[in-house]
Amino acid sequence: MDPECLAYFHDMIPLEMCILDENMTLVYANEALTKSTGIHDFSNRNIKSLIPENRVGTLQILLGKARRDNREIRYRAEGLIGGEDRELILRYHPETHTFYAVLLRESCKPSIENRDALTGLPARASFLERGEQLFHHAKRHQTGIAIVFMDLNGFKPINDTYGHKAGDVVLKLVAQRLQTTIRKTDALARYGGDEFVLALSDLKAGIHASLGVRRLMKAVSEPIDIGNRQVSVSGSFGISIYPQDATDLPTLIRYADEAMYQAKTRGLGYAFFSTPETSLPSS
Repeated sequence: MDPECLAYFHDMIPLEMCILDENMTLVYANEALTKSTGIHDFSNRNIKSLIPENRVGTLQILLGKARRDNREIRYRAEGLIGGEDRELILRYHPETHTFYAVLLRESCKPSIENRDALTGLPARASFLERGEQLFHHAKRHQTGIAIVFMDLNGFKPINDTYGHKAGDVVLKLVAQRLQTTIRKTDALARYGGDEFVLALSDLKAGIHASLGVRRLMKAVSEPIDIGNRQVSVSGSFGISIYPQDATDLPTLIRYADEAMYQAKTRGLGYAFFSTPETSLPSS
């Protein structure tokens, strides 16, 4: 996949996506696809029943090619799911024996509505969409996810003393540092004000989340040049873990927020909603 579209997926834009097994039966469809098609229950439906009959043969050929060549296939799909002409990306995953099918909009470029205007990070709605995908992956592969809620320390004095432009510089640079510190399989969004939320994926044990958060703490606390001087901020981090603490994203975000408040009031860099050493399901 080309870099722009990789960034598009990583930035959690709600693309329409489904997963097919080798018999062309749907095993998963995300919320964006259900909304666009009006079909709310895709479970165990064969894709043949959802697309024009004259397109079934072409799709079978494309799926076979994606599996045989083990590479991404792009195709201008005429009247597939939803009846519109859209670009289709197919990818076979030999580990799970499934096909990922993603319908692109006219452009790979994310729309401004899905991004925070100041930092360029995904907004809350996009984070929730990406979280749905991460939860599905974690359930299939028996791994864990850490939801991390971060609040900046020392931001208000900078904003009050040096002005909102300086505050904006701090927020943008912190966002960039968080983005470059996490992996491409993780997720990040600006939650509001000087708060950020992250999802760290593919964890085997809760202790792995603390290692990731320590890297984030170090990145955030590096000095920041606001033009005529340097300033510093730090982060208070709260961590909740799927599936140990909860199995839905809104609850995990709330738990991470509560843990962040405990870290802040107790003068800690980070705090877990539960015990960090607790093992997570392993494959």
